[in-house]
Amino acid sequence: MLKKVIENESSIIYLSLFVIIVLVILLGLSNDQIYSSVVVFLIVIVIIGNVVYFGRMRLRPEEKGGLGDKI
Repeated sequence: MLKKVIENESSIIYLSLFVIIVLVILLGLSNDQIYSSVVVFLIVIVIIGNVVYFGRMRLRPEEKGGLGDKI
């Protein structure tokens, strides 16, 4: 299951980069605009990844235990 999720995530990233490349070609953007679009895209990917990661952490039940339980 995890392998399938990783494959889906990478395909979404590659598809998004392809869309950026197509827009660059169609709109004739300058180098600075290209770099800005890619940086914004990467920032959005990192933000989405963090939201998903912390959302999964919050859904997990907290492990009970500690020093008091081992005595």
